[in-house]
Amino acid sequence: MKRFFGLFFFLLFTIFLWIAGCGNGNPSSVVPSEDGASPSPSPPSPLQSSDSVVPPTDSRHSQETSTSNAPEESSPPSTGYYVDDKSFIRPVDPDRNKEKILLLTFDDSPSGKSTTKILDILDKYHAKAIWFVNGYYAEKHQDLLKEIHDRGNLIGNHTWWHENLKKISPEKTKEEIVSLNDLIEKVTGVRPVYFRPPFGVNSEAAFNVLKDEKMQSMNWTWGSLDWVLKKPAEIEKNVLDHVKSGSNILFHDKEVTAEALEAILKKLSDEGYHFVLPTEVKVKSP
Repeated sequence: MKRFFGLFFFLLFTIFLWIAGCGNGNPSSVVPSEDGASPSPSPPSPLQSSDSVVPPTDSRHSQETSTSNAPEESSPPSTGYYVDDKSFIRPVDPDRNKEKILLLTFDDSPSGKSTTKILDILDKYHAKAIWFVNGYYAEKHQDLLKEIHDRGNLIGNHTWWHENLKKISPEKTKEEIVSLNDLIEKVTGVRPVYFRPPFGVNSEAAFNVLKDEKMQSMNWTWGSLDWVLKKPAEIEKNVLDHVKSGSNILFHDKEVTAEALEAILKKLSDEGYHFVLPTEVKVKSP
């Protein structure tokens, strides 16, 4: 008899527990912990239905993922560089004026004969440059144009046909600059913001176009003379004898330049120079 009553009360107790557990119609929600530990149950929110989408609770992870995939900011950093009115490259922060920095530039590119060799040498010495391209080269070598961009260099505009801007009409001047900008943007996805006039000669018409295109014109502070000198050792000596911090050095996309470049960059690197790119644009009014 006692055994019967004991079994009876056990069954009643079991039924009571089952009814209590089924009284809540929504399952308990589970919120993952931020540090990746085992999840702990939390009571359902009265404002949240059972089929609502819950955003990730690890907001730090979400922010890092978003940042790493975001495009580069269009505005330059305050610790960047700019090219001044005399074509020297300078730090934006005046407290960093003692830095040993240089700007490397390559005109008349991509020639296709020495472009890749120069790019490889630049990469070896962690150097970047502005490549001032011509339309008649860029149109033929669009793959190299994209490679220059993809390898972290800047592409500048050196006009389509490399004509003296003082000797052509305003209409022709606009065509020389804008048509090349259009091609570069089509190939690389980026419209140029730096311009170098052929022969270092600008015109009022050119400045008007540059203002509309929001571009900065720059020349150079020292020429390598790779368009005159025939031997790599001569080019090397000419550059190393005259370079100083802030120099904007003019090279060309030529075989002889490629032969001289490695020795130049090695010696300058050993002397503590860094090869940097400008990050700010200074548009000059005509």
